[in-house]
This record gives sequence, structure tokens and C-alpha cells, in this order.
Amino acid sequence: MRKFLLTPLLFPFLLPLTLWGQQRYYVNDNATGLNTGQSWADAFTDLHLALQPAQAGDEIWVAEGFYLPDTASDRNRTFTMPSGVRLLGGFAGTEQTAQERMPETHVTTLSGNIGNPADSTDNAFTVLYMAYPDENTYISGFTLEHGYAKSDTSFGNVSPYRAGGAVYVMAKDSTAYPVFDHCIFRKNYAGGNGGAVMLWGQTTKGCSPQFRYCKFENNSCGYNGGAIWFKGGSLIDKGIDFYACEFLNNAAGNIPGSLAGGVFYWKTFGTDTLEFNKCRMINNSARGVAGFLNVECSVPEKYICIDSSFISGNFVPGNESPNSSATFVNFEGSGNFSQLRKIRMTNNHFFDQPGALNGYIVFNEHYYNNQNQLTFTSNYFNNSPGVIIFDAAENTIIDGNVFFDSIRIGLRSKILQFSGNQFIGGKKHIFVSSDQPDRKTYFFNNLIINSASPDQYTSWRDNVLNLGFYNQASQDTIFFLNNTIMNTYFRPPSLFPPPTSNLKIYAQNNIFLNNYNAATGEKCLPFWHDLDQLDFDYNLTDFDCSTLSGLEVLCGDHNLIATTSPFVDTSLGDYHLLPCAQGINDGSPLFFALAGVQKDLQGDDRIQGTAPDIGPYEHKASVINGVFNTSISCGGSPTGSFSVQIGGGCPPYSIAWNGPGNSSGNQTDQLLAGQYLVTVSDSQGDVLIASLTIDASDTLLIPSPLIIDAGGNGIANGTIAIAPTGGQPPYTALWNDGGEGLERSQLLPGSYTVTVTDTKGCTSTGTYAVGTVTVHDAGRVFPKIWPNPVDEVLYISGNDLVIVSIYDAVGRLVMEQIARGGQLFFFNTANLLEGIYFIKATYTDRTVYSGRFVKI
Repeated sequence: MRKFLLTPLLFPFLLPLTLWGQQRYYVNDNATGLNTGQSWADAFTDLHLALQPAQAGDEIWVAEGFYLPDTASDRNRTFTMPSGVRLLGGFAGTEQTAQERMPETHVTTLSGNIGNPADSTDNAFTVLYMAYPDENTYISGFTLEHGYAKSDTSFGNVSPYRAGGAVYVMAKDSTAYPVFDHCIFRKNYAGGNGGAVMLWGQTTKGCSPQFRYCKFENNSCGYNGGAIWFKGGSLIDKGIDFYACEFLNNAAGNIPGSLAGGVFYWKTFGTDTLEFNKCRMINNSARGVAGFLNVECSVPEKYICIDSSFISGNFVPGNESPNSSATFVNFEGSGNFSQLRKIRMTNNHFFDQPGALNGYIVFNEHYYNNQNQLTFTSNYFNNSPGVIIFDAAENTIIDGNVFFDSIRIGLRSKILQFSGNQFIGGKKHIFVSSDQPDRKTYFFNNLIINSASPDQYTSWRDNVLNLGFYNQASQDTIFFLNNTIMNTYFRPPSLFPPPTSNLKIYAQNNIFLNNYNAATGEKCLPFWHDLDQLDFDYNLTDFDCSTLSGLEVLCGDHNLIATTSPFVDTSLGDYHLLPCAQGINDGSPLFFALAGVQKDLQGDDRIQGTAPDIGPYEHKASVINGVFNTSISCGGSPTGSFSVQIGGGCPPYSIAWNGPGNSSGNQTDQLLAGQYLVTVSDSQGDVLIASLTIDASDTLLIPSPLIIDAGGNGIANGTIAIAPTGGQPPYTALWNDGGEGLERSQLLPGSYTVTVTDTKGCTSTGTYAVGTVTVHDAGRVFPKIWPNPVDEVLYISGNDLVIVSIYDAVGRLVMEQIARGGQLFFFNTANLLEGIYFIKATYTDRTVYSGRFVKI
């Protein structure tokens, strides 16, 4: 079973005991000891006995069990908790530290069911009472249930007899800062306000409780605040008011005007923020307004935040009535000035959350104020049809929300940013208006697709976008940028804007496809533009701008008419433009800085190519791919090169590089050795960047070869042997007569050309002539050579020989003898390397004989 893991930062009771006081009391309704409360063995059996002597800084540990404020029938009796005391439940009755307790296993219940268990009307009015609790007042690990705050003799809806069935906190004319942690409030009722918890802070100096990991379930009241009714505020923001709390099936109202099935909050003091973080609000209801939360404010400062919460099924019974509204939350200002300064709702998930005719989120101010701001960002809606109304905000940001269902939004704001939102499926209506001068609306990076059938668009009120209706102001401007709206229906209004309207719409970089007049079936813009002036340029449409009717439509020169679907895959919800589609880099950045457009709908940089793409997305960059090959630079000459096989992107392509010595260019050959940074660009501005190395090779040379002329009379016994140097061996040699290799033999007299290539591809060419041996005595016998192959001694004999020379395979002279009175020559070949050697024998008449032998 899960234990409590509490940190000193959030839970000050983990600090040294001496900081809080001197006394700890133990309570266990099953204890059999001395009933002194000084240990578990001698624990009090009655919680009252611990609460009565407790003072600020003391702790009370309560073991699992069932504790009643009275054992008879005194409904007025309650557990009274002193200020500054720490009341901890969830113990088994043996623990030595507070961290050991396990409230989920050791359930510790404070119950108001003091009378007949089957009759709630005789229950205690309030289970737990606190008077002016300070910030050190702490209650944790309890279940508080079955309080019944309904008196037949008291009619004050804020009195302890008709409010706060589980807990009543008094803060009138003073302060109250209690902390509730891991508590469960269930099945409590109040005939007036605050079914579970009542916090009465009239003319308070500071009233701001905190609830952490608490659960409110099946609580109800006759008027306002099915779970909690709270009046007060604070000059000090103590932190998150409701953290990781659950509100399930709470209800407000026996009368149609009842408010807030979950929390009713009346801000009367201070500048603190009312915060809900990581909470769950499910199936709460109110007979009149605000199925979950109703906020009223009568001071000029109020900040409200609902963050990272799950909202589902909150409702107002009979919400089909035109007077029903705010099935989830209602923000309301009152008095003669604007009170709700900053409202923020972000990262919330709305699932199966119905909406009343007039809204399930209502922000309703009576007056504009230059500090008034509404922020509604990154919320997710799934199957949550209804209406959201944001009315009379000075500055409004509606950004990054996703709506997978039908939705209606009414917006009235002097400065409005409506950006990065997705509306997918269902009937949609976004109403933008203002009665303030110099209004500005920035409507950009939105995706609105696939609305309901045309027969559901029976009125102009049903349109996808209504811009500026009932607008009495002057010099209003709407910047309609980088949106995609497609597959929607529109019905022109039956009434026209007031004659004082002076609305100007700049529509640029938008995609409008398959939008139809619901009455005629003709293609049209999905918003009414017959107000004053429409500047229409850099848009991708399936109609000609010149066909638009209106008081003044200015068609620019850069509009595109779509010929095919430009999107990657609409079946998978991918509305990025295809790499080579119309609209890529075809937009204008003219209003980007003014509207603050830096990212697209997916969060990528808004301009990635030469210009912005049309629509809410920048196309997926880096689509070019390539395979590069290089050849080296030989001998320091500009003979290097590279080639690339390009795929993807949009042809034609261009190539540019930077190379050695700050050189640059676009040719792909005649390059020096070195490092090159190559950039391949396509026609849409996408690039592929590669780093290439062109290696260098030493100069490839062919030194003087060994040439042995051929014998006369057509004898093919000529020889050419070459030994290349430099470059990168091994070498290959190709001759002009088709022969291969570094040594050629059995050659006829003639000219021979060879091309030598090393492993890097560098080449060198040489041309050599094989001559003819002159023989004066045709009957002369050629020299005799033995043994062949030879190991140690080679013998050569022949008439009239005067000199015999021996060359190695690369033409170097290795041995030579001159005749000394005889015709026999012998050579000690023991020290010669293995291989082929060539013999040149010269006769007395200077004729030459050539031959060869093999050394083994």
C-alpha cells in the first residue's frame, strides 16, 4: 500500500518539533490505556480531549477509526480545531514518525452521522470548525463525511447552520490560511452555501486556504458551491490553492439560479491568484450557472489560473434554455469597474464536456481595462460541443488549442491574438467583435477543416468565421495570416454591419479550398468581408479573387489558384505542403513582425526557405538527399573533381562550394586537393550541405625504360620494361596495341605508347620505339646461355663476343664482362634477386644480340 512521501518544502511538519511547540497528543478510539493522550498505549479515545488543550505548534496524531463530534443527538456540537495546530490522520497506532502513516489503508473518518445512520437530517451541522486559522494550521489524512448543515430555524446561507457541512472556516474581519492535505470530503450537504467547505471571509484581512491531493465527492448544497464556497482573498500569494485535487459528482442548487457545482469563489480582497493545477473536475452540476466553478470579483485585482487539469461531464440541468450558461466555469466581474485582471487557462483536457447554449466557459466583463488579459492556450477538446464566450477583454490570447469536435467561440476583445489553433470536424463558429476604437485582431497559423453538412448552417451565426459584426468602433484592423480553412460552409448574413464600421482585413498567406456558400453551393471565402476593405494577396485558393464581391476587394498580383491538392496526406491529418507544391516559399513576410509570427503551427521556424510558405505550416525542410563521389588531385594540379547523385527536393538544383584558400565556385571538376563545403540547393530554397575531401597524390612518373631491339628479318623478340615511380602503387599499364602490364616482350620493331594509372586514378603516358638488330653474318650462331633458369652461375658462350651486359627488369645494369682472350663468359648470380634479367651481347662488328634469363 502506498505510503505518504512528504517533503519539507510543501509540508512544514517535517521540520524539527521544537519549531512547532512542545506537545504531541495521540488519539485512538480503540485504545485501552490511561487515556492521557501521551502515547499510543495511553491515547485519548475521544478527539475532543486532544483538541481542547492543544495550542499553536502542537500536533495531534489520530489512528484509524470512526470519530463523531457527539455520541447523542446534539447537532450543534462540532470538532473545534485551534489555530496553528497540526491534525494528522491515517495512523495504524504504532508509528514513530508521521512519514510512516498510510491514510489509504488506515482510514480515519470524522463523521457527522451522529443520529440515525439511515437519516441524514439529524446529522451534525458541521463536522469540523476552525476560527481564524493561521498558515500553520494543517489537517491531513482524514475523511470528512455526512455533515448536514441545514437548520429549520436559521435562514442565513452563510451561517454554520446552513453552510459548510464538513468544514466551516471563520475569517470575518481577520485572517484564515489553513492547509488541507490528502483529505476526502464526501456526502456532505448544506442547505445554503458550501456543501462540504465554507470559508467565510467577510471584510477579511486575508483568507486563502490551500488544498493538496484532496478529493471532493458527492457533496451538494441548496444554493451556491456544491463542494466549496469561499469569500475572501489575500495580499500574499501562498501558492497553488488546489493542487492535484479531484471534484467528482458535486452539485449546487435547489433553485434554478444556483451557482457552481464545484467551487464558488467570491474575490473581495487582495491580489493573490486562484490556482487549480493538475486537478480533475468530473460530473459536477449547478441548477443555474457554472457546472463546476463560478468566480465573482468585487475588487480591482484578480488573477485566476486553471492549468493541466482534466474536465469532463460538468453540466447545468436544462442547458437547452437560452438563459443557461457556463457548464464548466463562469468568470464574472461586478461593480462599476473591471475586476478580472488576468485569466489563464492552459494545458487542460476537455473530454465529453457538453456546453450550454450560452457557453461552457464564460468570461464576462462589463468594462474594458488596460490591464485586463485573458490567456487560453494549449487546451485540448475531444467530443466537447458547446460554446465558449470570452467577452470584453482588453487583451486576449487564444493560442495552441485543439478542437476535435463542434465548437463555438465568441470573442470580444480590443487586442486579440488567435493563433496556432486547430478545429477539426463538426460545426464551427468563431465570432470576433469589439466596440472599442483601434481594435486589432491577429488571426494567424490556424487550421480549420471539415465542418458539418450545409443544412446545419441555417443562419449567419453558424458561420465558421464572423469578423466584426455589431462593431461600432472605428479604424479596426484584422490581420488574417497563414491560415488553412477548407471543407467548410458559410451563409452570408441577412443583416449588414453598422454604417459606422471601418473594418479593414489584410488576408495574406492563407489557403482557402473547398469552402462553399451553404445556400447556393458556390465556392466562397469562409468569412464575411463586405464590411469595408479586404486586401487579398499571396493566398492559395480554388477560385479567382476577381470573382469576390464586396464593398472593396483589392486583389493582389500574387494569389495562386490551386490545380491539385497541395498537402502531404490529408487522410493522416498532415496538412504540410508537399515539397514541390504550390505555396512553397510563395508567401509574403510583410506583416510577420507586426503580428509577432515567428513559429508555424508545429513550432518550426516560420520562414525556412526564401520566403514563408502559404498556410499555417512551413514545409518539411532538408528533403534533398545525395550521394557524393570524389576523384583526387594528381601531382598538385587542379585535376580533382566530385560528382553527386541528387534525390528529393524540387529541381532544378544548383551547386556551390567553398574550398582551399577561401576559394569558391560552382564547377565540379578541375579542383585542387583540399577540404570542400558543398551546398546543393533546390528551386524551393531547401539545401543539402556536405563536407568533401579531395585527396592529393604525388606526381606519377615513368623513368627511362629498358628497351631491347628486335632481331632483324621480322623476328618478334623486342622488349620494353617500365618501372613507374610516384603516385600510389600498385600500377596498371595499358598499351596502344591493346597489351597490358609493365613489361612487354616478343615485340616487333615499332612505336609503342603506354598509359600508367595508379590506385588513385592518376595517370602518366609515355611513347617508346623498339628498333631492329643489325646482323652482318646471317649464318652467325647466337650465343649459348645455360643454365636457364639459373641459381648460382650463369654461362654464356659465342664467337666474336667482345662484351656481355646484364640488366634487371627496370633497365638497371647489374653485371658486365669484357672478353679476355676467350669466348666463354660466366657470371656469379647467387646474390641476384629472383626475377627476369635481360642480356645484351655485343659482337666485334658492334652488332647486338638480346636475350633473357630467369634467376631462381
